[in-house]
Amino acid sequence: MKFQILVLLFCCACTDFTCPDPATPGPRTSCVCPDGMVWTGTGCATDSDASLDTGISDASDSGVTDATDDADADVAEVDCVSDDDCSDGDVCNGTELCIEGRCAPGETLRCDDGDPCTTDECDLADGCFHVVTNDGDGDGFPRVLAPGCVLDLDCDDSADAIRPGATETCDGADQDCDRMIDEAAGELCFQDLDTDGYPDADGVRDCECATGIRAREDGAVDCYDRDDRVRPNQTRYFPEPHAGGSFDWNCDGREALRWTASAEGCDVIPDEGGWIPPGFGMPVEPPRCGSEDVWRPGRFDIQPNCVARTQECR
Repeated sequence: MKFQILVLLFCCACTDFTCPDPATPGPRTSCVCPDGMVWTGTGCATDSDASLDTGISDASDSGVTDATDDADADVAEVDCVSDDDCSDGDVCNGTELCIEGRCAPGETLRCDDGDPCTTDECDLADGCFHVVTNDGDGDGFPRVLAPGCVLDLDCDDSADAIRPGATETCDGADQDCDRMIDEAAGELCFQDLDTDGYPDADGVRDCECATGIRAREDGAVDCYDRDDRVRPNQTRYFPEPHAGGSFDWNCDGREALRWTASAEGCDVIPDEGGWIPPGFGMPVEPPRCGSEDVWRPGRFDIQPNCVARTQECR
């Protein structure tokens, strides 16, 4: 009976169709329900009657959520969209990753470089870095060695410009920590003890060249700076070595012989003279610098006969 009464209510609320037999389903597409009633898909009924008598429930009763409920449920279930959503700003504890909407922790950085000379640290933004232990000025050289460390010590750990291997400058300080002051700074200066205009080859650095003269523009140097006859522009030959023990009088790095020609014998007059070999064999090796041997003067020499001559060199 109750179901039939509801059907009558349906018919009364509909304005453009005739209610069929309640046992015969039929479409009702243009029914307008009175105030306080709802459309159930097959007719009008009160909200409580529609849920109880027709078997059609509202959204809250059926457990079916609307679009808004679905969106809220999705947001609640997702922790992240990208890796940036998971980052805690600290790279030292690893890089966090977003995996299927959930944040996963990263692997903690291992900053130990195995070097006994360094202290291992980690910066929140840049990650691992290593500094020399007991290095106050950050120049890479400690004032005191850490256990197992092998490094040159800093002689001034308050100034990074002063350290082993630094460039020495003319300032009265020891920049390179070798316990010498200004030894490699300034100009390359030379001595010229024999005042022949050519400096000694062994130059030294001097901030004011107080110990001698500056280098020549042509780069020429004296090979023995205690005899003014020994110099690069020397043209004479000498029968004896200089006091330095060498026959290199013109500083060209070799001992050049003055006479090298050979002669056939004392009875044969050569044009320019030559050395007479023992037994008059040919050819003959000229004597060494400072050695004496038989010389046959040339056709135009003042002395026409064989004479003893000492080999000269320069």
